[in-house]
Amino acid sequence: MIRRVARLPEWVPNELKRTIVALSDKWYQLSRGTQCVYAIVGLNAVVFGMWQVPRLLPFMIRRFLHDPRSGLSYTMLTSTFSHPLILPSLGASGAVYGVVGATMMMFPRAQIALIFLPFIPMTISQAFPALLAYDFVGAVLGWKTFNHIAHLGGGLYGIAYTEWGIEYWNKLVREIRRRRQEKS
Repeated sequence: MIRRVARLPEWVPNELKRTIVALSDKWYQLSRGTQCVYAIVGLNAVVFGMWQVPRLLPFMIRRFLHDPRSGLSYTMLTSTFSHPLILPSLGASGAVYGVVGATMMMFPRAQIALIFLPFIPMTISQAFPALLAYDFVGAVLGWKTFNHIAHLGGGLYGIAYTEWGIEYWNKLVREIRRRRQEKS
């Protein structure tokens, strides 16, 4: 990183160059998990900022809101980072539930604390099914507090992926490699 900063033009202030080096040094000292969280938060901040620019609204509506009739499958991914309002439950909560569901499957005895019950110790295998049950009731009764369907979908996807998805992904990768070898 220092070499890249050294190649910056002369007109870039030295204070900015020192800041870049200091921030990159801090970045590379972070764990991979922390880097991933920061990247997701940063991506969400950029997408939120894009929603605030009136000229970008047609683009954002077409590319960052999912409509099954549109024929655009990638909006299923981009919509997880899309939140036109500042409320944190909109946008990435389904993706977060997916990560939590996968974490529960991989580390069932992991200790967690829920934000509204931090004084009660519990494992993720106790807490996450209770949260899914709450979201199921909320979806059935039509509660509007959160996007309960997104939470259920994300959580069940995380569970299903760790149970079956890795195996199918590896089969797909092997098949693609086999076909590429046949062509060459």
